[in-house]
Amino acid sequence: MSSQADGTPEQIAFGNWVSDQLAYLKEVRGLSMREACRIAGVSHTQVYAWMGQPESAGYVDASGPAVKKFCTRLKLDYTEAAEALGWVKSSAPEPPKDPEGFIKRAREMAEHEDTPEEERIILLARIEAAEMHLKNARDSERRFEELMRGVFEDEKDAPGH
Repeated sequence: MSSQADGTPEQIAFGNWVSDQLAYLKEVRGLSMREACRIAGVSHTQVYAWMGQPESAGYVDASGPAVKKFCTRLKLDYTEAAEALGWVKSSAPEPPKDPEGFIKRAREMAEHEDTPEEERIILLARIEAAEMHLKNARDSERRFEELMRGVFEDEKDAPGH
C-alpha cells in the first residue's frame, strides 16, 4: 500500500466517492461513519486513509478485497468504486431509447410492494427529475423546429440535397 500526501487523481476520486457514499448512508439510512465501517467490516482508520485523512498522512491505496467487502456489505455499487480507482474503464450508460417507457418501468418499480421505503423515495425523486428534463427537452426540440421552419425555402436548399 502506498501513501501519498497529495494523492493520485484516482485516490482523490475514490476518496471523494467514499465520502459521498458515507454522506448518502448517513442521510438515507441514518448510519454514522463508524456504523457503516462496522457493517462493512473495514476499519474506520482505513476508510479515513482512503479519503486522505488526516491530511498529514495523505491518501492510502485501497485493496480490491477491502473495497469489494465495503461495497457488498453496504449495498454500494462496486463498479463505481472500481471506476473511480481506475481499475475498470467507465462505461457511460446508454440513454433510454424509449424515455416514457423507461419512466413507466421506474414508476412500477417504485410502486412495487417489495421496494423499501427509502429506495421508493429516491426512485420517485429521480422519476420527477427525469420527467421534468424530458419535458424541457421536448419543449426545446419544438422551439428548434419552429425556429428552423421556413429557413429553407425549397427542399433543394436544404443541407445534404
